[in-house]
Amino acid sequence: MKLKMDHKLFDRLRSDEDQRKLVDKLREIGLDQYVELPQIAVMGDTSSGKSSLLSAISGVSFPSADQLTTRCPTQLILTNADTFRGNVRLVRFQVDNESSTGENLFDTGEDKEALTCLGDVPGAITKLTKKLVDEGQYISDDQIVVEMSGPELPNLTLTDLPGLVRTVGDHEDENIIPRVRNMVNRYMSQERTIIIAVVPANVDMHNTEILQAAQEADPNGTRTIAVVTKVDLVDAGAEQAVHDLLLNKKKKMHLGYHAVKCRSQRELTKGTTIEKGISNEIAFFGKHEYWRRLPTELWGVLELSGRLVTILQDNIRRSLPKVISEINARLAVAQKEVSRIGVPLESLGAQRQQLGKWDQRLYEELDKLRQRALRSRLEEAFPPANAHGLVSLTDVARTLGGVSVGQFTLSSVDREALEMEIALQAYLDVASHRFVDVVPMKLNGMILCSFFREMESEFLSITTDKKVGELLQESDGEAARRQHLLDRINTLEKAKCVIESSVPMPAPFY
Repeated sequence: MKLKMDHKLFDRLRSDEDQRKLVDKLREIGLDQYVELPQIAVMGDTSSGKSSLLSAISGVSFPSADQLTTRCPTQLILTNADTFRGNVRLVRFQVDNESSTGENLFDTGEDKEALTCLGDVPGAITKLTKKLVDEGQYISDDQIVVEMSGPELPNLTLTDLPGLVRTVGDHEDENIIPRVRNMVNRYMSQERTIIIAVVPANVDMHNTEILQAAQEADPNGTRTIAVVTKVDLVDAGAEQAVHDLLLNKKKKMHLGYHAVKCRSQRELTKGTTIEKGISNEIAFFGKHEYWRRLPTELWGVLELSGRLVTILQDNIRRSLPKVISEINARLAVAQKEVSRIGVPLESLGAQRQQLGKWDQRLYEELDKLRQRALRSRLEEAFPPANAHGLVSLTDVARTLGGVSVGQFTLSSVDREALEMEIALQAYLDVASHRFVDVVPMKLNGMILCSFFREMESEFLSITTDKKVGELLQESDGEAARRQHLLDRINTLEKAKCVIESSVPMPAPFY
C-alpha cells in the first residue's frame, strides 16, 4: 500500500518530540542507507573544543586521552525523562555504491551494553573505541550509538564526527587525514543535515578549514550554525571583531553564530564537573566587558541546547513529507528491478519455467527468420506492381481483346458458348503463367521450412544436461544484486510500517 503524500500527515503527531522519535526509529531500522534523514552533525578541528561542547550538552564526560579521541561517528540520542536509562551499541558500516547517501549502516547487535547512570557512558565508549583500534581502525566509519533518557537531558539527537587533522604522529597512518575529510564531506553533502561547525575564537575563523568546507557544502548558509568556543582566549583588542561576527554582521549565515565557554584543559585536569563548568560559563559572560553585551540567546551551552532542539524540529518538520515521497519512489524502483531480474533459479519449478521461456523465445526467433526469408522470395517473384499474385480482370480483358472471331454470323446460343470458351481460354492462359511462377516459390518455401527445422533440431541437440546446467547457473553478481534489492525493499517496507504505526489515524465519523 502506497503511503499518501500529505503535507498535513505529521500534524497528527502529538508533538515535535514524536516526530524526532519517528526519525530515530527510521534511522534505527537502517532507512538512512537509502533515504537521507534529517539530522544534526557536529564537526570541527581536533583542537576546536568539540568534545567539551558535547560533554556540556549531554552531561557525559567523553574520553579525552590522546590515543582514544573520537575515531568514529558517535551518535547521541538524548531524551528528557523522569529517570535515567540508556544503552551503548556499535553499528557497523559498509560502502553501498547504489544508495542515495553512499553509506550502509547496519546494527549487528554486538557489544550492546546497558547503562545505569551517566557515569557508565565514558567507559562504554572507551571500550568500543579500543575495540576499533585493536581491529586496526585508527579512523572508522563504524558508528557508536549512545541512547540516553534522563531528567537533565534535552530532547535532541546529534552525531559527533572525528575532528579534522592536518598532521599525524610518527606511527600513525597518513591516510587518516583524507579519511576524516571524506567522512566529514559525506555528512556535509547531505541536504537534510544541519552542520554545527565548531571553531575556536582564538584563531582566524574566516579561514578555518571547517567553515570553508561548510561554505562549499552549504553556500547559502541555510543549514549551518557556527559555534564559537574558547572566547576566553581571544586576544585583547580582537574582541570587537568576534563580537560583530557573533551578531552575524560578517560572513552571514541563516542560522547564525553562538558563543560558548566550556571547561578548559586546566579545569578538566583539576576535575571541574560539567555542572560547575556551566556555572562558570554563566558568570564569565555576565561579567565580561564585550560578551555581556551579547543578546543572551547567543551565548551559553543551555541556550545553545534550546536553539539546537528548535533547529532540529524545524528540519524534521520540513523533511518528513519528502522522506515519505522518496520511500514510495525508491520502493517502486526496487520492486520493478526485482521483477525484471526474476526469481532465483534454485527450485525445479523455477528452472522449468525459465527453460519454457527460452524455448518459446527460440521458437519465436526462428519463426521470424523463416517469415523474413519467405517474404523476401515473394517480393522477388512478385514485384510491387502485381504482388497480389492473382488473375486480375484486366489481364483477362487484355487477352480477350487480342482474340478475333472473324466475320462469322452465329446464333445467340452459339455466340454465348463461343464467348464462354474464349473467356475460359484467356483465363487459363493467364493462370498458367501464374502457376509456373508459384510452383518454384512453393518449393523454396518447403526447402526453407526444412532448413529451419534442421537448425532447430541441431540447436536443441547441443543442450545437454551440462549445457542446460550452465545456462541455469546464476552469476554471483546477479544473485547479489537481487539480494541487495530484496534487502532494500524489506527496509523500505519496514519504514512504511513504522510511519503508519507512529502517525495516529483520525477518529472515524459515525
